[in-house]
Amino acid sequence: MKKKFILLLFMPFLLLGCNPAPNSSDAQTSSAPESTRWRLDEQYYTTTDAGFERVSYADVIMPKINNNGTFITYVYSVGCSVCASFEPIFREYLETNNIKAYAVSINEVISVGGDLKKASSYAPYVSLFKGGKINTTLSPTKAEHTEHFKSVTGFGEWLTTYIIINGE
Repeated sequence: MKKKFILLLFMPFLLLGCNPAPNSSDAQTSSAPESTRWRLDEQYYTTTDAGFERVSYADVIMPKINNNGTFITYVYSVGCSVCASFEPIFREYLETNNIKAYAVSINEVISVGGDLKKASSYAPYVSLFKGGKINTTLSPTKAEHTEHFKSVTGFGEWLTTYIIINGE
């Protein structure tokens, strides 16, 4: 009974993610993907520093966007229970497949602005950049994405819809 009560208590977070800015006027961007899969920039296929690195949005991500980079960004919120559940899944997938990605705080994204802010009203959120533009996103607010946050296999199914993994 106690477990059911706890589950019911956290259900809204599990379904919607964490939202540090509920009154944000920015709408989520449309994320219609291109029909073909693509490769990340070569430096993101690695055996030495696979996983994700927490970085500054302004100092690391914005320059990569401005240089038309093709990479993965994970937006998280400190204290978010859904983020805490998803991070080990995300990390395991990246490490198993020798991929490097970046993690940025939603609070910094909100304060700096730009395309990622328009796409990131909630956390956790995964954005796939292609040529410096958001090509598609994995969002906790989309019902069809919910399963992809729950397991390494589920996340991998979503990611490989868009990204070519080394060895393919």
